[in-house]
Amino acid sequence: MVYGRRRVRKTRLLTKASKDFRTLYHLCKEEEIHETLKTLNAKLFSLTNDISLLKHPIKSFYEFFEQLPEDVVIIFDEFQILAKNYPRILGVIQEHLDFRGKGSIVLCGSSISMMEDLIPYGSPLYGRRTLSLKVEPLEFRNIHEFFPGYSLEDLVKVYGMVDGIPE
Repeated sequence: MVYGRRRVRKTRLLTKASKDFRTLYHLCKEEEIHETLKTLNAKLFSLTNDISLLKHPIKSFYEFFEQLPEDVVIIFDEFQILAKNYPRILGVIQEHLDFRGKGSIVLCGSSISMMEDLIPYGSPLYGRRTLSLKVEPLEFRNIHEFFPGYSLEDLVKVYGMVDGIPE
């Protein structure tokens, strides 16, 4: 799990960290589940070149995880949207992790409270995560690295404008 407020560069962190791995990245959107599955099917086809996905597209998240190669890292960005649109996804992921257990699933989100709700006892994903990373805004003490040569007064002004958000 990777989470934190918007614009702290979670997606950038994940794409850089996964560049040397076979990765399927999916940005979750406000859309009907069949549209999400259609998009995931296309991404799965691009990754595997499995012609059967064109003839028989996936129709469920169970099928998606069955078709997902074991060596693939899947990143669900803005996962809280998918969980809201399809609450059963937590159980599907739980079953995948319990019975297939290969590969990596990264759940990324900017709804901090929702992402933290995935952690406690009673959650379908409790005890199944290997890492939780809360990405925090940049601290003031580090801003000088981005603006060498700025005076302290100018650094305070810059930090006041950007509020610790790198972009």
